[in-house]
Amino acid sequence: MANMFYDSLKKSGLLNKIQGITLDNASVNTVFMKELGKLLGNDGREFDVKNQHFHCFEHVVNLAVQDTFKMLKLEHCADDSIDGMDSEDESTDEEMEENPEESNTNSPIARLRSICKKLKKSEQLKNKLRNCCSAFQEDFIHLPLDVSTRWNSTHDLIAAGLRMQKSISALAQNNATLSHLLIEKEEWIFLGKLGGDRYPTIASVVVGVNILLDSTEALCKSLDDKPGRDKTDENLILAFQAERDKLIKHYNKSNWIYGAVLVLDPRHKLETFDRTQWGKDLKKESYDKFEEIFRTEYAASLDNPPSEGIIPISNDSEMDEYTKALNSIYSTEKKRDWTTEVENYLKLDRENKDVDILEWWSQKEQNFPNLARMARDYLSICGSNVPSERLLSKAGLIIRKHRNRLSNKHIELLLCMNSWFTSELAPKIKLQLLS
Repeated sequence: MANMFYDSLKKSGLLNKIQGITLDNASVNTVFMKELGKLLGNDGREFDVKNQHFHCFEHVVNLAVQDTFKMLKLEHCADDSIDGMDSEDESTDEEMEENPEESNTNSPIARLRSICKKLKKSEQLKNKLRNCCSAFQEDFIHLPLDVSTRWNSTHDLIAAGLRMQKSISALAQNNATLSHLLIEKEEWIFLGKLGGDRYPTIASVVVGVNILLDSTEALCKSLDDKPGRDKTDENLILAFQAERDKLIKHYNKSNWIYGAVLVLDPRHKLETFDRTQWGKDLKKESYDKFEEIFRTEYAASLDNPPSEGIIPISNDSEMDEYTKALNSIYSTEKKRDWTTEVENYLKLDRENKDVDILEWWSQKEQNFPNLARMARDYLSICGSNVPSERLLSKAGLIIRKHRNRLSNKHIELLLCMNSWFTSELAPKIKLQLLS
């Protein structure tokens, strides 16, 4: 894997442009990073295996949710299917087993999944469901079977089920093979509260994790202080504690670049650290890391700033004494050290939450040229590797047997068009095409 990745980077001319690599928490990815570090080191290129390795935020959240579901018995998982494969140093949580057998029907999700499997096997049941949909005036939808390795597939299954919940309940009530899979009204209400889809950058990871931790702690405390606490409340407390422990476990593997990048976000800067207890705890280490990166990698050009004298002569040796003296009188050049640009940036007021931070840095580039370069490099690092995984899935849907004559260029164009039209760029692209 490392050799293939290295060869791809070399072929694309990207060996000197690796800012960070975002991966899930499987132990094989840690080995991959170490091997890639060796290859780049042998080629004389600097690569920090620890600080340039970013853990996928969405994978971590997914694992925390899985642990919550296990404690609430919403999903049946063998004890060794998730945590049993964790090692002391690295987690292999991603190596999860397939969905439970349909004989387990303790949770409404498992029952809905079992109904989906039976519908796929029986055209007769499908027709009966269609008739029920007509009777209840609901749209008939093919229930998509979910798999544990495709997040949102369970969400898609639930969403489709909710649109046909009356029909599915009626079918289960009146069919002997489905009667034990009946989902009660209260359970449909519960299923309606599950779902999500976002692509965070690393600037939002440290905020997102700590908000989740704070929310989990608050929920546990409110349930713990609740008068007349019952068995359900006890189970919820245990579930939320399991979620918290999983988040902390993976969050502790993160490096301080997550916090350092937060300083570069004009919506946060240092004020975000001062507003919460977790921020105060992270502030010193995060800012020290930010200063270290900026001073060593981006502020070198400040030692020799470009001349701003009124006479544009580039070679000092060609100037006579009179010209040099005249330039020294009229020059607007100011002696700066590496802290000047940072101090001026931090003096600015924070931007509101809706500001486009890349556009903001584009507008401020003239005032903060070195910080802008750092912002472009670090703010673009994705906190999730889900987009790249989905890109591979989309490529597999495009490149099929009946499309075997597609060239590499056309495949690339189709993937780009799909990405653009499903993103926030879609309205702008459509306007350009129309014009």
